[in-house]
Amino acid sequence: MRKYLKNVYVLLASWIIFSFTYSIVDPYIQLYFTELGGSPTLIGIVFSLTPLTASVFYIMGSYIADNYGRRWLVTRISFLIAIVCLGYALSPSWHFLLLFLILEGVAGVYRPALWALYADSLPQHRLASGFLLANVMPRLAAIPSPYIGGRLADLYHIMGYRYGFLMAAIVAFTIAAVRIRYLKETHKVEAKKWSDIPWRRVFKESWREIAYTLRELPKQLMVIFVSAIIFNMSSYMYATYRVIVAVKFMGYTKSVIGSILSCALMVLAIWTLVIVKYRILDRVPKVKAMVAIMFIYSILYLIYTYGELWSILTAFVLSAVFGTTWASLYNSYLMETTPLELRARIQALRMIVRAIATVLGGALASFLYFLYPNYPLVIFYASSVLGFSSISLVLAYWYRKKYKIHPLPQ
Repeated sequence: MRKYLKNVYVLLASWIIFSFTYSIVDPYIQLYFTELGGSPTLIGIVFSLTPLTASVFYIMGSYIADNYGRRWLVTRISFLIAIVCLGYALSPSWHFLLLFLILEGVAGVYRPALWALYADSLPQHRLASGFLLANVMPRLAAIPSPYIGGRLADLYHIMGYRYGFLMAAIVAFTIAAVRIRYLKETHKVEAKKWSDIPWRRVFKESWREIAYTLRELPKQLMVIFVSAIIFNMSSYMYATYRVIVAVKFMGYTKSVIGSILSCALMVLAIWTLVIVKYRILDRVPKVKAMVAIMFIYSILYLIYTYGELWSILTAFVLSAVFGTTWASLYNSYLMETTPLELRARIQALRMIVRAIATVLGGALASFLYFLYPNYPLVIFYASSVLGFSSISLVLAYWYRKKYKIHPLPQ
């Protein structure tokens, strides 16, 4: 794998640089939506359209990555990401923003290839640490970004968001050019152009292979996937409305919320140094650690509802630290239990699971906001209930397996 280490460096560097610029506006994109005329009631549904669209293209992307190579897809679609950022910057109304949110979902076709390329390029005994670095290092670079974005929004209002997206677009175009120059293929034959891909067969066979892969999954992995749907529903509801509620209902300025987000990222930096130095995630039992984190998440939703600065800071810190850790454990667990030739398809399934959770969570959050527009904290109470439900599912499976409980004959 040493010959592919350059891929690791290129991808990590591109994620770090892009994260710094994009994180200037990303925490406030829901506020940008409302300032372009969108209703807060629509936020949960509208922002679920990106993963919903992406879920269709993840499947085709995983098939292409496993059969025609990873690099071609990663390098070409990187330019589409830059176009999306430019579209966000220039959107005159929320309707145009909605179109580019859907286009961002289309760009998701390259994500299974991207993560499979990264996994292929890592030393196999450092998968968990490698995924942790991929999740955390970009966030470390983004420590000052939320505060910068909050100040821009407070000073320049809607133009502050536009400046941030424009910077992200410029950086994204540069990254796309660098990836074309330096990334190397890690699996099978690389496609050279669009015509090298038999698109009709790709669409037909990709869905068939995903269905076959899903049928062949061991029961314990299916339990993890279903539990992840419920858990991601809760975390999406929290993440989508936490800034909106803090600014519009709790009365905090964007600069204050940006400062809290930056503090959370700083704590995450310290946490990451400890985890990576002692390789803790490579040693702990991953499923048990994931369940423990799901429990902490279920509590932090309730902490957030206090509405004080200390409670918001605590919730933001816990979600930054343990959300990233959970994602790294989850991803590495999937890769460790999957052969190399199926990794892109498993990545597609992972992303589809997240897309399903996002759509369901977004619909539920919007419905709750519609029912209780003056009491949006009910969204976070519902998130807590879902969090505990995801834990109960895994524990029920463990209990049944341990004591070999079988259903009674009908």
